[in-house]
Amino acid sequence: LRGGDAGAGAVPWARLLLTCPPGPAALDEAWLVARAAQHPLGFAALARHALAAGHDELARDAAARALAAASTDERADVAARLARIAGERNLAPDALATLPPTTPEAAMVRATMEVKAGRVADALRTIAVVDRFAAPRRVGRLVLEAGRPDDALTLLRYAAHRFTRPEEWSLLAVAAWHARRPGIAADAYRRYFDCGGAAVPEMLAAYVSMLISGGRFTEAQPWALRLVEASQQAPTYRAVALGSMAAVLLGQGRFAEAARQARDARALLAGGDVSALDDLVARCEARQQ
Repeated sequence: LRGGDAGAGAVPWARLLLTCPPGPAALDEAWLVARAAQHPLGFAALARHALAAGHDELARDAAARALAAASTDERADVAARLARIAGERNLAPDALATLPPTTPEAAMVRATMEVKAGRVADALRTIAVVDRFAAPRRVGRLVLEAGRPDDALTLLRYAAHRFTRPEEWSLLAVAAWHARRPGIAADAYRRYFDCGGAAVPEMLAAYVSMLISGGRFTEAQPWALRLVEASQQAPTYRAVALGSMAAVLLGQGRFAEAARQARDARALLAGGDVSALDDLVARCEARQQ
């Protein structure tokens, strides 16, 4: 381990450290094992020896990492081990599992675990201990990553009054897109650009798409033009740009121009999936008759 080998020996060594007498040498070894193994038992061993040495913050952090690293099948065993570790120091059985972390890193580990368990309110309280104002944004991101965009959108809209950076507005926009709220997504993308966010093709395409979905065709046109211009330096977005412009022109009733743009986009995708563009061309042609 001291030579940097994180092989199979780390986990058995962690099991030994969970039973051996505490002391400075044992704490040193537990730290090495936890780093080498990246395994719940390694973190549990570190929690045990850190707690014995009076390093309560390190112990809480290690305990949170032990629970977060545990699989569903392992979690009950890890929690029981942490309860025994707490009992060795005459603490309540759930002391290590419930004491709030005091570092941002440990708080995120704990909050991630709580969000996965569906305990969003607990996650907010966990993050609030170390950063009260950032809690809705950070937990909102975790909830979005957990596949719950509607709940994430609620949290992020609440947090938005403190947003000052482009990446914060883009996070809100992505949540709104996943929640199928194009109006909110479009407004968030606009704030992204207003805050100095880079006008790269993927962001322009997302913004124009949300404006089109919301029926805001006049507002979308100058941004679609910017997307067309940007796509000259990013050929992979050329068909997307022309298709977006076609949709904008169709929404404005400019059917002949829209059909031309859609055909140009379709030609760039020869051999690919052009069903959406075929439908767009057909709609333009039907409206011209």
